[in-house]
Amino acid sequence: MSNVNNLKKQAIEFLCDKKYQSAYDVFNALDNIGACDAKDYAKYSEASYFLGLYDEAEEYLRKGYKVEKRNPGICYGLAYLLSTKGKNEDALIFAEEACRLKPKEGEYLSLKGNILMSLHRYKDALTCYEKGIANNPTSFALHNNLGNVLNSLGRLEESLAVYKKAI
Repeated sequence: MSNVNNLKKQAIEFLCDKKYQSAYDVFNALDNIGACDAKDYAKYSEASYFLGLYDEAEEYLRKGYKVEKRNPGICYGLAYLLSTKGKNEDALIFAEEACRLKPKEGEYLSLKGNILMSLHRYKDALTCYEKGIANNPTSFALHNNLGNVLNSLGRLEESLAVYKKAI
């Protein structure tokens, strides 16, 4: 067991040092012996992502999700990854789950709003950004995104005022 824990620590150190191939290799070894938990799969996904292995990154996040469905970070990671792959309907499912698990998390609300924007669901995106700003009033990204959705809704004067707050 201590060998597994040492390998996990080593993999995390490799990730922190941006040695993604080394981290990937260690997580692969851990996965092969059945020693990965949900957090390990999330980190394995991170190493895969930075190596440009996006399908594998999705696979490892899905494995982590199977182990721990109530992990908001894994839900967020799946939402983000799926949205970058243009799978916005699927991404929205995980973004909604992440926001349900951490309803005040500005980054999660911002991503959900961005996914809704890409689906042309502007009023729903507006609600996400407003809720995010209520909980994270200094967030540049949320103010900027709110300005974008107001602009998309044709509310130009309001969008300009919000953009000014973002600066």
